[in-house]
Amino acid sequence: MFDYILLTIVLALSLLVGYLVAYLARDEINKAKKYIHFIQKIIILIIILISIFISLDVWFIAGLIFGYFFREIMLYLGIAFESALLLNYGMLFSFFIFIAGLFSGMLRYKDISKILIGILAFLIPMLLYFLDINLISFAAGALIWSLK
Repeated sequence: MFDYILLTIVLALSLLVGYLVAYLARDEINKAKKYIHFIQKIIILIIILISIFISLDVWFIAGLIFGYFFREIMLYLGIAFESALLLNYGMLFSFFIFIAGLFSGMLRYKDISKILIGILAFLIPMLLYFLDINLISFAAGALIWSLK
Protein backbone atom coordinates (compact mmCIF):
# COMPACT_ATOMS: atom_id res chain seq x y z
CA MET A 1 0.00 0.00 0.00
CA PHE A 2 2.75 2.45 0.98
CA ASP A 3 4.77 1.39 -2.07
CA TYR A 4 1.83 2.16 -4.31
CA ILE A 5 1.40 5.68 -2.91
CA LEU A 6 5.13 6.39 -3.06
CA LEU A 7 5.39 5.18 -6.66
CA THR A 8 2.41 7.34 -7.67
CA ILE A 9 4.00 10.42 -6.09
CA VAL A 10 7.36 9.73 -7.78
CA LEU A 11 5.64 9.39 -11.15
CA ALA A 12 3.70 12.63 -10.60
CA LEU A 13 6.92 14.43 -9.73
CA SER A 14 8.45 13.38 -13.06
CA LEU A 15 6.77 16.50 -14.45
CA LEU A 16 8.65 18.62 -11.95
CA VAL A 17 11.94 16.89 -12.77
CA GLY A 18 11.33 17.55 -16.48
CA TYR A 19 10.59 21.18 -15.66
CA LEU A 20 13.85 21.53 -13.72
CA VAL A 21 15.87 19.91 -16.51
CA ALA A 22 14.29 22.23 -19.06
CA TYR A 23 14.79 25.27 -16.84
CA LEU A 24 18.49 24.50 -16.46
CA ALA A 25 18.96 23.77 -20.17
CA ARG A 26 16.56 26.26 -21.80
CA ASP A 27 18.58 26.81 -24.94
CA GLU A 28 19.04 23.11 -25.61
CA ILE A 29 15.36 22.39 -25.02
CA ASN A 30 14.34 25.05 -27.53
CA LYS A 31 16.63 23.49 -30.12
CA ALA A 32 15.46 19.93 -29.42
CA LYS A 33 11.73 20.60 -28.98
CA LYS A 34 10.66 18.67 -32.10
CA TYR A 35 12.72 15.63 -31.00
CA ILE A 36 11.23 15.78 -27.50
CA HIS A 37 7.72 15.85 -29.03
CA PHE A 38 8.61 12.89 -31.25
CA ILE A 39 10.01 10.77 -28.41
CA GLN A 40 7.04 11.64 -26.18
CA LYS A 41 4.64 10.49 -28.90
CA ILE A 42 6.54 7.20 -29.29
CA ILE A 43 6.36 6.58 -25.53
CA ILE A 44 2.63 7.35 -25.48
CA LEU A 45 2.09 5.08 -28.49
CA ILE A 46 3.84 2.26 -26.61
CA ILE A 47 1.56 2.87 -23.60
CA ILE A 48 -1.51 2.82 -25.88
CA LEU A 49 -0.46 -0.42 -27.58
CA ILE A 50 0.28 -2.18 -24.28
CA SER A 51 -3.05 -0.96 -22.87
CA ILE A 52 -4.96 -2.25 -25.88
CA PHE A 53 -3.13 -5.57 -25.66
CA ILE A 54 -4.05 -5.91 -21.97
CA SER A 55 -7.70 -4.93 -22.24
CA LEU A 56 -9.86 -3.66 -25.09
CA ASP A 57 -13.49 -3.07 -24.26
CA VAL A 58 -16.30 -0.52 -24.61
CA TRP A 59 -14.41 1.97 -22.44
CA PHE A 60 -12.02 2.49 -25.38
CA ILE A 61 -14.77 4.25 -27.38
CA ALA A 62 -15.73 6.33 -24.33
CA GLY A 63 -12.06 7.30 -23.98
CA LEU A 64 -11.90 8.36 -27.62
CA ILE A 65 -14.89 10.65 -27.14
CA PHE A 66 -13.76 12.05 -23.79
CA GLY A 67 -10.18 12.53 -24.99
CA TYR A 68 -11.34 14.60 -27.93
CA PHE A 69 -12.79 17.24 -25.62
CA PHE A 70 -10.35 17.11 -22.68
CA ARG A 71 -6.69 16.68 -23.63
CA GLU A 72 -4.74 16.54 -20.37
CA ILE A 73 -2.18 13.80 -21.02
CA MET A 74 -1.23 13.39 -17.38
CA LEU A 75 -4.82 12.58 -16.37
CA TYR A 76 -4.95 9.70 -18.82
CA LEU A 77 -1.48 8.51 -17.86
CA GLY A 78 -2.67 8.48 -14.25
CA ILE A 79 -5.74 6.46 -15.19
CA ALA A 80 -3.59 4.02 -17.17
CA PHE A 81 -1.15 3.63 -14.30
CA GLU A 82 -3.80 3.08 -11.63
CA SER A 83 -5.59 0.54 -13.81
CA ALA A 84 -2.30 -1.19 -14.64
CA LEU A 85 -1.61 -1.54 -10.93
CA LEU A 86 -4.92 -3.35 -10.53
CA LEU A 87 -3.94 -5.73 -13.34
CA ASN A 88 -0.38 -6.28 -11.98
CA TYR A 89 1.30 -4.36 -14.81
CA GLY A 90 2.28 -1.41 -12.62
CA MET A 91 6.03 -1.70 -12.96
CA LEU A 92 5.88 -2.00 -16.74
CA PHE A 93 3.77 1.13 -17.00
CA SER A 94 5.70 3.08 -14.37
CA PHE A 95 8.83 3.17 -16.54
CA PHE A 96 7.02 4.50 -19.61
CA ILE A 97 4.89 6.94 -17.60
CA PHE A 98 7.94 8.37 -15.85
CA ILE A 99 9.63 9.02 -19.21
CA ALA A 100 6.42 10.51 -20.69
CA GLY A 101 6.02 12.75 -17.63
CA LEU A 102 9.64 13.83 -17.88
CA PHE A 103 9.20 14.90 -21.51
CA SER A 104 5.85 16.52 -20.75
CA GLY A 105 7.53 18.58 -18.02
CA MET A 106 10.23 19.62 -20.46
CA LEU A 107 7.64 20.81 -22.95
CA ARG A 108 5.67 22.76 -20.30
CA TYR A 109 8.66 24.50 -18.74
CA LYS A 110 7.55 28.02 -19.59
CA ASP A 111 4.47 27.84 -17.36
CA ILE A 112 4.74 26.40 -13.83
CA SER A 113 0.93 26.45 -13.47
CA LYS A 114 0.68 23.84 -16.26
CA ILE A 115 3.16 21.68 -14.32
CA LEU A 116 1.04 21.90 -11.16
CA ILE A 117 -2.16 21.14 -13.10
CA GLY A 118 -0.44 18.11 -14.66
CA ILE A 119 0.68 16.82 -11.25
CA LEU A 120 -2.82 17.27 -9.84
CA ALA A 121 -4.37 15.61 -12.89
CA PHE A 122 -2.05 12.63 -12.45
CA LEU A 123 -2.89 12.27 -8.75
CA ILE A 124 -6.70 12.45 -9.17
CA PRO A 125 -7.03 8.88 -10.54
CA MET A 126 -5.54 7.47 -7.31
CA LEU A 127 -9.15 6.89 -6.30
CA LEU A 128 -9.51 4.29 -9.06
CA TYR A 129 -7.10 2.02 -7.25
CA PHE A 130 -9.08 2.18 -4.03
CA LEU A 131 -12.40 1.77 -5.85
CA ASP A 132 -11.04 -1.19 -7.84
CA ILE A 133 -12.10 0.21 -11.23
CA ASN A 134 -10.23 -0.81 -14.39
CA LEU A 135 -10.27 1.90 -17.05
CA ILE A 136 -7.08 1.07 -18.91
CA SER A 137 -8.82 0.91 -22.30
CA PHE A 138 -10.49 4.27 -21.55
CA ALA A 139 -7.04 5.78 -21.03
CA ALA A 140 -5.76 4.19 -24.25
CA GLY A 141 -8.63 5.68 -26.23
CA ALA A 142 -8.16 9.13 -24.73
CA LEU A 143 -4.38 9.09 -25.22
CA ILE A 144 -4.82 8.57 -28.96
CA TRP A 145 -5.71 12.26 -29.29
CA SER A 146 -2.34 13.25 -27.80
CA LEU A 147 -0.61 11.67 -30.80
CA LYS A 148 -2.06 14.31 -33.10
